[in-house]
Amino acid sequence: MNINKICAAVSTLCFAGTAVTLSMNNLNNDKAFALENPLGDVDGNGVIDGVDASTILSYYAQISTNHDGTTPELRSGDVDGNGVIDGVDASAVLSYYAYISANHDGTTLEQFIDKQNDTPANKLKSGGDTFTVAVWNADEYPRLISTWLDVSDRDLVDYFSSQTYRYDRIHHPDSPMFRTPSGAGLNIVNFGVGGGEAAEHYDQMFASGEDMDVYYCESEWMNKYINDDKRTAPLSDLGFTDEDLAQTYEFADKIGHNKNGVRKAVAPFICPGGFAYRTDLAEYYLGIKSPSEMQSAVGNWDDFVSTAQKVSEKTNGNLALADTVGGMYQAYRMSHRMVDKDENLTADARAFADYAKTLWDCGGVTKNGQWSDEWINNGLQDKVMGYFVPSWGLNGYLSLASENTPGQWELIQGPEAFYWGGIYTVVNPATDNADDCASFIRSSCLDKKNTLKTAENDIYYLPNNKEAVSEIVKNPSLTAIGSVDTFGTKNYLNVLADTAENITFTPYTYRNESDVELFILNTIQKNYITGYTPWSVTETACKSSKYWPLIK
Repeated sequence: MNINKICAAVSTLCFAGTAVTLSMNNLNNDKAFALENPLGDVDGNGVIDGVDASTILSYYAQISTNHDGTTPELRSGDVDGNGVIDGVDASAVLSYYAYISANHDGTTLEQFIDKQNDTPANKLKSGGDTFTVAVWNADEYPRLISTWLDVSDRDLVDYFSSQTYRYDRIHHPDSPMFRTPSGAGLNIVNFGVGGGEAAEHYDQMFASGEDMDVYYCESEWMNKYINDDKRTAPLSDLGFTDEDLAQTYEFADKIGHNKNGVRKAVAPFICPGGFAYRTDLAEYYLGIKSPSEMQSAVGNWDDFVSTAQKVSEKTNGNLALADTVGGMYQAYRMSHRMVDKDENLTADARAFADYAKTLWDCGGVTKNGQWSDEWINNGLQDKVMGYFVPSWGLNGYLSLASENTPGQWELIQGPEAFYWGGIYTVVNPATDNADDCASFIRSSCLDKKNTLKTAENDIYYLPNNKEAVSEIVKNPSLTAIGSVDTFGTKNYLNVLADTAENITFTPYTYRNESDVELFILNTIQKNYITGYTPWSVTETACKSSKYWPLIK
């Protein structure tokens, strides 16, 4: 880190609320710089912050032109203990100040330095002037970045919103408000597209060699990137260890590992799901009076099908238990692989097809597709008892489907613990701002305090932090997702938290999981469920498709 960048970082800290008033007389004030001052606390005020770093830099500038070494009154500024006070010491103080501001865990400067010395060396380059974050839309990044830099979401969006379209954007702003802890300028590249379209834009950026430090991927298509060492760096190269990710959810961490078991990505959020059902309909047709009774009735796929058949029989096929075959599929595929290593459909794929076909034939699942008007209207018109729904769907499609019946729903895990969707942070190996990459990941994905802060206005996700979610369960007001009025109780937060702990994830095997899985579902539905053709025809249809070579 060069002196200019350190000075810029000091300016950033000052802008955030640290008032720095310096004079060369301060450097010779024995009282201010007494020998008993703690390491790093050169002004003796009991706090190690930007003032100390700035004082060290001023002293360094003075001795650089006059003499080498340190004076007794500034000995506490020799943070690395090499007998010289210089920019390295100021950088260490700044790093510690950034860490302690985010974590508030009581770590001393000495402990922080020891930990850094014990952490695997950062293998990636630092010192760049611009820190670039690439995103496909503006839904999530404002909260993550503004929390990291301690600025307003609105200020961030207002400044960048009209500037960041890929082909017409500014370079980093001059305002210290938008500088990173290292002093680099912030640049946000917002494609303004859907998540599935982001890969094409990323490929163009890689091909052109454009600056990009951190970018986001969705879990279902990021295999293409995390299995390419030229496009994603191991998080261990940034110094992250298993201990650092101990509070993230196991399933989410597994998704972030590539095919060789290397951790390449970390999620700031999670989106566990469940089965939301109408309590009044369950009581009337099934005699079920509590969520625990309903869970027992649909606790595995065989029971789910059996209960759906009962509902259909009692309503002459006018009430389905499940919203869509697609919803069933989202839950089922979490722990079941549909294709084996030899590129054949598995026994699990056939089992799902049989479950879905049974319900289709008896009316236990609706015959509409997801994202259709009928999908929502069936809930409004009492034609469906339940929906498979992820966390982001609670304030989304379920809120619409339950508009006529607020408070008459409950959430249970259903036949299988599952998640649906999710975004992951990855790092470009060509980054020249590794220090900021590490700082940003720690702030947005790992720090409990910051993940809770970003959750305050989040109506879609839960933090990927067990301690933060535990606090949310105890106090639903900590997140906007705790204000869903569809349900009669707040127990849905417990369900989401428990589900996140219980998800069994089978690693993806496809380059583009979402395309291949959707194709398999559509092929099963077209040929086997509604086409009444033999299973062998479905297998042949899959293997003759353009998608099949993408599986390996």
